[in-house]
Amino acid sequence: MGDERLRDYERRWRASGALADEVSYLQERLRLGDLSATKLQLCALLGHPAACAVLDVQAPAEDDVPQWLEAQGWGDRFAAQARWIHDWRQASQDYEAATLLLELLGLGPGATAGGWGSVVLPELSPFSVWVQAICLWGREVSVRAGLAAARACLPALPDDGSRDALGDLLRRIEVWLACPDEGHLLGVRAFVVHGDALGPSDRISSSLARVGEHRHLPYATWCIEETALAAASALAREEPVRRGVRRELLAWALEGATPSAKSFHELTGDLEALEELRAKHSEDTVELLSQLDYGPARIAYPIYEPVSLEAWLATLERWGEERAVETGVAICRHVLRETSGPGDEELWEALEASEAWLASREGPAPRWALGASLQAARDALRRENEQDGYTPTTADVDEDLRWAVCNELRAALLGP
Repeated sequence: MGDERLRDYERRWRASGALADEVSYLQERLRLGDLSATKLQLCALLGHPAACAVLDVQAPAEDDVPQWLEAQGWGDRFAAQARWIHDWRQASQDYEAATLLLELLGLGPGATAGGWGSVVLPELSPFSVWVQAICLWGREVSVRAGLAAARACLPALPDDGSRDALGDLLRRIEVWLACPDEGHLLGVRAFVVHGDALGPSDRISSSLARVGEHRHLPYATWCIEETALAAASALAREEPVRRGVRRELLAWALEGATPSAKSFHELTGDLEALEELRAKHSEDTVELLSQLDYGPARIAYPIYEPVSLEAWLATLERWGEERAVETGVAICRHVLRETSGPGDEELWEALEASEAWLASREGPAPRWALGASLQAARDALRRENEQDGYTPTTADVDEDLRWAVCNELRAALLGP
């Protein structure tokens, strides 16, 4: 009964995209033990509206994270970790001496933060505070945040051997996250690069690879903070890094299925497919393919999908007006293949205008065509099904249209 009720809540939310329906869905998951309060707290820190509503808290403002953590009971842990990282950063000017110091202090597996002598909380930028706060949720969350931060800037890095090495490192970390075995994570140590004048790719690689050196959480947090700062520096702005980290962690915390549920054989095949995909396409295209529900790409860019069809189509517009027009074409073609009757004229008009623009690229893109074709497509599909004695829900019709768009655009990107 509980599972059936949960599925009803989920269907209702996915059909409407409404905040109230998502809140009900998350509350039911929390009640059944399918979602932990700790993960919801992380989502609230990341500004997820439904998680905030379930917990009855406000998302923290950019410069208000320490106070927010204090109110949620994480204040002491955050302060102790921040002081530890401050002292470690001072000591790590001499890396070899600092590593020896780490061992002498006994800050290996199971050690607690603190013990270095700092009593004053260091001054940190809002971005550093945000990253350190996220890492309080554990080592896996920390590693996922670092992976997402590095991935966010990968397309902007110089196209050289060091960027290729960073790509290899990210793939190794993806394997560990999907199959959490300590041996996989220890293997990333080989990617640490020593030197005083590292390029952007090597700086990111070195910071991220050091997470495999110790299990001590404040040490991992220092590694991830350095990774995020290097990624933001490479992009000359923080927002793409924040967005990538947020997307990765919301998918991890709120998505029902996880990659680790797959067999190792299935996982290995998917990772090999992802590697082949990256060899043929840009990282921007890989991210688009994840939106189009292409399995290997979704390993790199997991998606938590609370959105209506309109919101999903709006997301695709991030890849330019050409993709938006192609989306309208996909919808028109699919419906015109499946139906015939009143309303087809509007679909034909939208299809012809869109195809003409795609062929010439002259004048403004016919953005009206997508909106016009979407409602006409819904009406036509609903009418066609009703003639066959079946009354589809809005969610059924929208899923059919989403499937058509995914198939059409994937074929255009990947070929037959």
